[in-house]
Amino acid sequence: MFRKIKEGFLVFTTSMLAGMPKVPSMRGRAWAVFQDHVATHIEGYAVKQYGDYPNDRATRYTAEFCVDQIGKYADRFGKGQRGTENEEMDLLKIAHYASMAFLIKHYNVPDLMEQLRDGPPMRTSAGSPGESRVGEDKEPGEQE
Repeated sequence: MFRKIKEGFLVFTTSMLAGMPKVPSMRGRAWAVFQDHVATHIEGYAVKQYGDYPNDRATRYTAEFCVDQIGKYADRFGKGQRGTENEEMDLLKIAHYASMAFLIKHYNVPDLMEQLRDGPPMRTSAGSPGESRVGEDKEPGEQE
């Protein structure tokens, strides 16, 4: 869907629209572009560097730890400390940590991962969290 323009970053072309999910809103379509960047970051950087579920450090993370990491990367954004390319990578890390925090809080992660192992994630057209959950719901405050 994208072609590589530099290590880890992709460029979107209008010919790629045909392969994008059918999302009615422009914000949803823009998110689809971003999600491909995040997936490329996860596969090309995070998994290569740290391993994959269930043998990576992230398997032991809490939602609170993930949110703390988001704060760390957000705090250094725009300060020019690490250059443009690393700043872009920090934004992708923020998105990855946000997704992990969300999954920890809203899903039974081992059950979700077992279902994902058997195939692609299931999506609903409505897209509400209650309709798209996989596995058992957690009680408020329940941790992995």
